[in-house]
Amino acid sequence: MKILYVCRLCALIVLLLGAVQASASDREKSYLARLSEIHTISERGDEKLFLLIREASVELEQNWSPELARELARVFNALLDVNNNYFLTELLMPMSNIRANEFGPILDEALSSKNRKLYEELVEMVEREAREGNG
Repeated sequence: MKILYVCRLCALIVLLLGAVQASASDREKSYLARLSEIHTISERGDEKLFLLIREASVELEQNWSPELARELARVFNALLDVNNNYFLTELLMPMSNIRANEFGPILDEALSSKNRKLYEELVEMVEREAREGNG
């Protein structure tokens, strides 16, 4: 009787883990599709774009995907072309810190030299604000 219970419990755990993995894969595909539709960014971006970048960043923090990371970095580079606000770096945090070894090289490759310098300055501004406060 106990063996049957243990087998049922194990089967349930396997099914639940499969469902969680399928859900993560579906989210990744959704973010990939939505990011790949972005070719140009008008004005300074909008709340929908900022939310998409943030959500994709959270997904990468939890479920790493090099393909999603490359697409996110590409869109982020395009966003830096039109918006130089320091809060943009916060859209990638804490994923950009947690996954620095994986995401750093991908972001470096995607950023133009101008945007790479800008990104480094914006990150420094965020770090300084965290240390010294906003005032």
